[in-house]
Amino acid sequence: KRLTSENPFVRDIQKELMRWKKDAVHKVLQLEGSRQIGKTTEIKKFAYKNYEYVIFVDLSNDIFSFIDVVNNGCSPFEVEKYCMRASIPHFVNNKNTVLIIDEIQNSNIVYNSIRKMYEELNCDIIVTGSYLGRILGDKEFFQPAGTISYLYMFTLSFQEFCRAFRCEKILLNIDLYGKDETKDYEKLEKLYHIYLKIGGYPEVVKVYKETKNIEDCYNIIEKL
Repeated sequence: KRLTSENPFVRDIQKELMRWKKDAVHKVLQLEGSRQIGKTTEIKKFAYKNYEYVIFVDLSNDIFSFIDVVNNGCSPFEVEKYCMRASIPHFVNNKNTVLIIDEIQNSNIVYNSIRKMYEELNCDIIVTGSYLGRILGDKEFFQPAGTISYLYMFTLSFQEFCRAFRCEKILLNIDLYGKDETKDYEKLEKLYHIYLKIGGYPEVVKVYKETKNIEDCYNIIEKL
């Protein structure tokens, strides 16, 4: 509830994530995309809505040593030990559990163990990272062919942008030959020019919704 209230945008990636989950023989999911586009937020929203147990590992700050799970063979027992260190509930090794490994580009050792985790664990596994297409070209990273399903995420599309402002229905049904009401074309034109100026980074769109001030958005964009 907190995630949804703080991040209210309805993203198309949720449908793709559900398709992956419903695939009877789904593999490890790798979600790629640049920074600050909402990957972690959307994965968490999906996980907490669709799983009973969520184990979230952030490799940019591995304070509970998930690397030990990998170094000791990726067994359910090692995941249970990790859960104890992290003070999270007892590990349940089935499809009601999802293991999320975020910022996986920070550890070639963990990335190279994806196949081993897939073989040893019965839970669902999702890995995410930024600029993985570039990083995985490094000889220290080995692609676990046949073990991974790939999804790519981007900033809000114009359709998602219109959805955030409750104009998606107008966008999808507008007559392309000018037969609809003038106010509908004007709404879309206004939104389009705003979209061209501020783009689709979720944090930026959120600020614009709150302040309606493009200068405020430029300040956030500069930080991003």
